[in-house]
Amino acid sequence: MEDEEQQPNKRSFRQSFRQTKKPASNGAEGHFSGLGAKLMGKMGWKKGEGLGASGDGIAAPIEVKLRNTKGGVGAVSELSEQQKKEARRRAKKDAEERGEVYVDSSEEERQRRKRRKVGGGMGTGTSTPSSTPRPKKTIYDLKAAGFEVPRQLQSIVDATGTQVKTSSLSLRGEQPVFQTSLAGKVQRELAAFADAAEAVDSDAQNIQLETERLEAELKALERDVAELEDIRSRIAELPSKKWPELIEGLKNLRKAYPSRSFEKEAIAVIRPTFEKRIVGWDPATDTLEDLARSLEDLSVGEPSSGNSTIPSRDVGRVVLAPVYPRNEQLSRRSTTPYETLMLSWFSHLQTAMVHSFQPDSPSASSFLRTIDTWFPVLPAFIKTRISKQIKLRCSAAIDSWNVRKAIKHRETPLPQWIFDFLPHYPDIFTTCKGKLRTVLEIWPMHRGVIPGIQLWKKAFPGPVDHMLVKHLLPRLAEHLRSLEIDPADQKLDVVSAVMAWKPLFSSKVIAELLHSAFFPNFFSVLHSWSSYAEAQYAEIGTWVQWWKDETLGEYIADLESDWIQAYNLINAALDLLDLNGDKDTIMEDLPLPNVELERVAPAPVTPQPARSKKPEPVPQEAEDVSFKDYVDSWCAEQDLLLMPLRKKDETTGMALFRIAASAVGAGGIVVHFQGDNVFAQNKKDKSTWDPVGLDEELVKRAEGR
Repeated sequence: MEDEEQQPNKRSFRQSFRQTKKPASNGAEGHFSGLGAKLMGKMGWKKGEGLGASGDGIAAPIEVKLRNTKGGVGAVSELSEQQKKEARRRAKKDAEERGEVYVDSSEEERQRRKRRKVGGGMGTGTSTPSSTPRPKKTIYDLKAAGFEVPRQLQSIVDATGTQVKTSSLSLRGEQPVFQTSLAGKVQRELAAFADAAEAVDSDAQNIQLETERLEAELKALERDVAELEDIRSRIAELPSKKWPELIEGLKNLRKAYPSRSFEKEAIAVIRPTFEKRIVGWDPATDTLEDLARSLEDLSVGEPSSGNSTIPSRDVGRVVLAPVYPRNEQLSRRSTTPYETLMLSWFSHLQTAMVHSFQPDSPSASSFLRTIDTWFPVLPAFIKTRISKQIKLRCSAAIDSWNVRKAIKHRETPLPQWIFDFLPHYPDIFTTCKGKLRTVLEIWPMHRGVIPGIQLWKKAFPGPVDHMLVKHLLPRLAEHLRSLEIDPADQKLDVVSAVMAWKPLFSSKVIAELLHSAFFPNFFSVLHSWSSYAEAQYAEIGTWVQWWKDETLGEYIADLESDWIQAYNLINAALDLLDLNGDKDTIMEDLPLPNVELERVAPAPVTPQPARSKKPEPVPQEAEDVSFKDYVDSWCAEQDLLLMPLRKKDETTGMALFRIAASAVGAGGIVVHFQGDNVFAQNKKDKSTWDPVGLDEELVKRAEGR
């Protein structure tokens, strides 16, 4: 056996090839140890850093983490260890670039667990913490607390010593247990007696404090009783006094007791005198200003209705503040005593408004003065009711406002009473906008400026300016085109009527009006006169200078180009005269100044020189236009409207018009003009036209009578 065990290993003559094991390629060292790592090192890559010129790429090869068989998304952590390390590396790099200290989340979790372990070391390890043991008391502690321990119990309780006497021991096994149990019971009872003694001692000390508190409350109650007695005596004296003394007494009461509210008491004192004053009260003759000022000085009752959108004024100095809290005011339906008092005042005002209040009457200003006097002391819901009444009255007055009748009888077409109602009816212009448009459309231009239009422009600058440009300016241009320019006998009534409106327009607007409506006619007359055979150019220059300096001198700067054209026309005529010496040539070759807008009005009657060519005939429509203006003026005097229908008669080709009493244009009679005659359409046969006169019969047919 020993020989077998000591038998040497047999040698084999077969050649043995040992294969050297290559080191495992773990981590970056294994992956980046070949030719690729050398090539990347030549390109600037360093071990441990990311790919790329700035090192923002990955620092380790991508590793794939496989899920278990039949494992879905979320079954395992999808991030591989390489991805986690890469995320930590990039976060650390970003923190270093920002100058911050990077703390790994796993490191934070380890520190948090460490703190939790240190903080919970004193616990029991269970979810419910152990209770604090009850402190033990010695004989000295009990004596210090004032508790007398019997002598026979002192040996049981006093167990604070560290030495156990042999005399207290016994050979019996159960005796010490009985003595220990009895000692514990006596000790617990003694501790309970000690706690009770401490509680009694504490109560004895608190009795004094409670006594002092009750005495203070008693004194406060006595003081309140004295104040209430004083208040009762003061209030009892007020009803017998006159109004000024009554108000002064309430003020003194407020000064004496500023922290108290006296709304109900004050209203009870004020109400009898207040109701006597408003019995038979006429708001148009008496504003009761003394009552309103007294209530305003006292600030009796804050307007408490939250339904009105009208802001209350002068609400602050509350002598008689509301007794209801804010949230209760919003939910309750009953009125406060002050609101009830104001409702009695409003009933008298409403009765007077129903019987005698008209916005366009002289007494309306008295009503408004009364309302303005009482407005600061009224509750919000009463202000809303008054505003509604005023709006209804104003709307009715505006609807009954007859513009045509006022113009016909030469009355003021624009009433001024609406300005008094602007504080209570800010949207009144919207209601009367249509009436103002009618005034601007039918106002006779020869009368000049509409009376009161300046106040309207000042009160409503934006809307009125827009309406003046849209509705009045075209009529001024048409009226100015009808000006007959006669150098021999010039009449300036048309120019004066148009220039009377210049305060309502800017200088540029007036200049543009003259450029488009006056200068085409002016250039035509100047051209005819300059090409006249016997024209005196010195006289022509004087005439042009008169128009420029005296008549239209205010707009020289804005009309400079037009005056230059006028002088150029005269100079051109003189140049042609010097060149040819033949005035017939001047008539043929003298150019008319280029005017942007065509002249609508007919050319005025001016001296006509002898021409080689036959002058063009005057258009036949000129006479019709003039007669149409006459019919339009007659319709305005009769409260009628002459409106173009934008159509022509199929037989005669004449333009059709409608004469009606309604601004809508419904009803009325359809007419057309031939010369100085008016032809009306037959009701039964629409193709038949009957001549009619401008008389009462035509008015009846237009009004549908």
